[in-house]
Amino acid sequence: MAVDRNAGAGDDVPPAAYNNAAAAPAADAVYSITAHFDGACNVLLTGASGYIGSLVLEKLLRSTTVGRVYVLLRSRRGVAPAERLAKLLTGPLFHLLDETQTARVTAVAGDILEPGLGLSEEDEATLVANVDTVIHSAADIRLDAPIHDTLQANYLGSCAMTRLASRMARIRSYVYVSTCYVNINKAPHSNVDERVYPINLGGREVETHGIAEELLSLPEADAEALAAKYIDLWGFKNTYAMGKHLAEKAVVRLVGELRLPLAIVRPSLVSSVAAEPYAGYAGNFAGLVGGAAAYLVGLYNDQPEAAATNGDSIWDVIPGDIVAHAVIATAAAAASAATRAHVMAPLRSGAEGEGDYMIVQVGSSTTYPLTFAQIFNTGVLWCTAHKRPFTMAFSRARGMPPDQKYDEQAWRKHMKSATSKCNTLTWVLRRMGGKRRLRMARTIEAGLSTFETVNDPKYDLQLLFSSGVLQRLESCLSPSDSSDFRIVWRAPAPADAAAAADKASAAAGAARLLVVADAASSAATSPAGSSGGSTAGPSDSSAASSSAASSVSAEDDLATRRARIAAITEESMEGGWPLFLFNMLTYLWKTIYGREVSRDTVVKTARLRKLMPHLSKEELAAIAHVRHTFEALA
Repeated sequence: MAVDRNAGAGDDVPPAAYNNAAAAPAADAVYSITAHFDGACNVLLTGASGYIGSLVLEKLLRSTTVGRVYVLLRSRRGVAPAERLAKLLTGPLFHLLDETQTARVTAVAGDILEPGLGLSEEDEATLVANVDTVIHSAADIRLDAPIHDTLQANYLGSCAMTRLASRMARIRSYVYVSTCYVNINKAPHSNVDERVYPINLGGREVETHGIAEELLSLPEADAEALAAKYIDLWGFKNTYAMGKHLAEKAVVRLVGELRLPLAIVRPSLVSSVAAEPYAGYAGNFAGLVGGAAAYLVGLYNDQPEAAATNGDSIWDVIPGDIVAHAVIATAAAAASAATRAHVMAPLRSGAEGEGDYMIVQVGSSTTYPLTFAQIFNTGVLWCTAHKRPFTMAFSRARGMPPDQKYDEQAWRKHMKSATSKCNTLTWVLRRMGGKRRLRMARTIEAGLSTFETVNDPKYDLQLLFSSGVLQRLESCLSPSDSSDFRIVWRAPAPADAAAAADKASAAAGAARLLVVADAASSAATSPAGSSGGSTAGPSDSSAASSSAASSVSAEDDLATRRARIAAITEESMEGGWPLFLFNMLTYLWKTIYGREVSRDTVVKTARLRKLMPHLSKEELAAIAHVRHTFEALA
């Protein structure tokens, strides 16, 4: 399953100097995350109830001494912002935090859909007087939302946030979270750089200023029709990509007028958490996560021809925790003019009007590419190792050859079958009635809609997103922060793989022993322990873990959990794509089927040979070991 990292790069490849992230930065270009986010730093964060925003919030609170984080939240379904925040902070994603850390967060009532962000005069005055770092992550991420909805949230909301940031007396850093797919209209096999690209039509640049306002001024039906024409003409494929493209250009234009220290972060396909704080966790079913869930329940019918993509197409997937770390690192770096100049220097032409803002693309296609055949075959391997309690796949499973080509006729046949199965099942559930069955029917309908979005040939983009700026940002990061903030997703070093595995295994074993020891200590001092009982053996380790969680003090319990997660983090990061995908599938298995599976499973190579005859004997032996580091949380 080896991948040529230069495959599909096309002719638009950056110069060697641009990708040379190893060049030592000047002393003034070195920045520190923990020094920026110290006790005197106050942050305004939007989108904290969303996936990326929640990961950013958790990491900020856990790994820095940030003074105050103001979280912009709206009331929802009668629940006030403060209540929503309290619920968020007690969720599984925040399980490593204590009360002193979560106490640093303040909910601010606001809404990016409202004029002036829906802020009261008092709250706006507080933010303007105290905030020095803004991270604007809130967005409407629906791919095909009505154009008015997309522009109100992503265009008007971003413009309003930029203007608010410009009024902050202490502003040091303004980060706008965009997406790599603002340039989804680039030609296949293009290498997309960290720059603002013009829209060209007929050899001339299109002036986009005013297009969003024009669409917003029209009645909904007229706006939808005109937006559809623009999307088709410029190749944006959906309202989300076009809306974010227009928003990004508007933010850049405003920043040029208002002189803000801007950094734009463009993630690619954000997926589940690679390591911390919850390996395998996914905040939504978008992209790869939705596709993996569809495979588990059988919507691909376990057949490679059901996929609307070539086997060697690269999916630019990026773990959610890598994105969160990169957003935080970018916010710290944006406060330094010297860092901004250093990381963007190879892309600056010196043209008049060219701002000193940073654009940071956070992806994997140019650092650690992942092909769709690798993704699909991981699903095949997983379901071979673990029998599904339920599936709509009726055919015998087959792996995907790395060089498989998209077959439109076969794809349409499988999509029709998947739709028919889902419609039949939801019809039966609705006829049977009952709240639980109706909820299942709605879940299946939503799953089919996600599958139809993910498994569409128009999203086989074959784009490579340059990461030169991200790598240069990594090279400028203070050594004291580099081990705790991993901002580039790379393959484990082959020469160190065995040693890293041994180290991670030993650390994980030590963490598990710590849990068992705590349980034994608690049992020995309790009435139940003094009355005598059997000693826990290896098979009782999970029960001992539960005992420890319920018996030790809150402080010791949290310390134990942190030690265990630290060990899991090292192992997960060293596992690369295979372990990442296995952790995601374990999380989905628990979510969909309500079951857990063993951490280590070996699949017989004879069985694998039938499923994937295109792989060599050595490749089969290498993938036969199925393991994960996922830990279910209550």
